[in-house]
Amino acid sequence: MESSSENSNPNNKILKLENQENKFTYTEKRIFFGRNPKIPSSIEKSDVKLCVLQDENLQISTSHCSINYFDESYYLLDEGSRNGTFIIVPKKKSVILNDQMILKIGIRNFVINLMSFNEIELYYDDDEMEKSGNKNIAKINLKDNQKFCIGFDDKKVSDGQFLSFNDKELSKKHVIIYRNEEFLIMAECRGQYFFF
Repeated sequence: MESSSENSNPNNKILKLENQENKFTYTEKRIFFGRNPKIPSSIEKSDVKLCVLQDENLQISTSHCSINYFDESYYLLDEGSRNGTFIIVPKKKSVILNDQMILKIGIRNFVINLMSFNEIELYYDDDEMEKSGNKNIAKINLKDNQKFCIGFDDKKVSDGQFLSFNDKELSKKHVIIYRNEEFLIMAECRGQYFFF
């Protein structure tokens, strides 16, 4: 699904979602998705939309996720689904990272652990480490406008600002992580990644 927001309606919010078969336009502040979504009792029922998703394989939970409009932005919230909610970020786009967010880059999962404003730990799985049940940790320091890159190299490299894997699914500079004045940003260079 792709989404975009425009500011042409009186409430100043329009959300468009589309997949291979359908296009949807919403003006509500909250949209709940699932096989049989319900509005939580703690939420006012005005300006809410329920979106029923057909799923014969039961990969989608009854109440799976919601999109919420707040402070002039849209936020995706997993509503406690069994299989998680994924966002695929297209090439050349960036996204704000949060603590405990999981990134899937190539064949590996990376868990973000925000230690301080400039210090991040990335916990990731690797073929050799997976057998022992351990995780690798990359410690990143983003002071002085430094950037951290994850990408492809035929030999594994980790030099504090670059972490590479012999993984043909990755481009040389697949993902760049940096910080602006307020947020931790992941800027995608060439490949596709998704997070949940």
